[in-house]
Amino acid sequence: MVDALFAAGDMFAAIRAQRYAAPLLSDLVAIAQAPQVADLYGGDMRLENTAESPVQLFNRRISAATREWPLLAYPTRFDLGPARVVSLDVAALCGDMTPVGQRQTAIAYLLALHVLSQDLFLDSQTAAIAPAAYRSYHRERMSALLATPKKFCIDEKHRCGGLAAVDAQIVRFMREGRKVNVHMALASQILDDFTVEMVELATTIYIMEYTSDDKAEVVRAKFSLSAAAMQELRIHGTGPTAAGAPFLGVFRTKRGTLAQLLYLTTGPIELWALSTTAEDRWVRERLYERFAPKSVRAALARAYPNGSIKTELQRRLDSRPDGELDREEVLAALVEEVAALVLGKRTAEIESAWAV
Repeated sequence: MVDALFAAGDMFAAIRAQRYAAPLLSDLVAIAQAPQVADLYGGDMRLENTAESPVQLFNRRISAATREWPLLAYPTRFDLGPARVVSLDVAALCGDMTPVGQRQTAIAYLLALHVLSQDLFLDSQTAAIAPAAYRSYHRERMSALLATPKKFCIDEKHRCGGLAAVDAQIVRFMREGRKVNVHMALASQILDDFTVEMVELATTIYIMEYTSDDKAEVVRAKFSLSAAAMQELRIHGTGPTAAGAPFLGVFRTKRGTLAQLLYLTTGPIELWALSTTAEDRWVRERLYERFAPKSVRAALARAYPNGSIKTELQRRLDSRPDGELDREEVLAALVEEVAALVLGKRTAEIESAWAV
């Protein structure tokens, strides 16, 4: 079936058919019962801890994996197709901080790494081992992949921090990525999430904020920064401002390391679209419920061009030191003020349309 679909030029259908031609995880249980396996690892052989034979232990583990992770047990329906930009949210798959939960998190991240990178590290040598009928197709595809710069980003790295299997896979990507034009980017709020190997392999480092004097020396030593660079970060690295978001950029080149204080000058509309501050999200979501998102972001940018409502909120709360102002009431008032801007803009647009 796969060969016929490929010969007909229907690559998408051929790829889907191939999924059903591959063995399933549950097939391993039947294979483990084969005489050449059972004779070696079954019979009277017993494991000390469980009193099971190796074959029995294997079958139990495979059955448990099939039951707990059905997405690994059957042909996948997940297909990226020809997508050039892909984002995958694995938060719902992650477990808690118990050993079982951490194993679940590790599996979720490793599965996500595989799904998103399965084609990124292919090269001409991989094409050479394909069946003759497919060799030319894979050679052309891998040549195009190699010529295209690719970015692989992992946000919220602290979710999988300390998981040895995940860290080892990321380090491997960082080591081998340059050969196939794959650039890795990691982001986390916790310094310990970046292992020694990750720091050594990094060529560009962005430090977005100066947290505390206690952490400053740890940051300086980990990234080999000068005292002058840390001083600039201490003075300016206080979070986003009206002029932009200051950060310290560290660039490791063949001619040496350069540390420079830079500003991310994102426009106010984009700042409001991307803000994750709790107060900003609350105001934005209340307005999204009433108006079109595009109109909301434009009004927010007009009222608060620094991309946050937090400073104005705090100013109003501090204006009454007796604490009589309720935080939620102030936020609700700010929502109504921005809503008035949205309605005012709509009125102006309607009047302009009638004038025409």
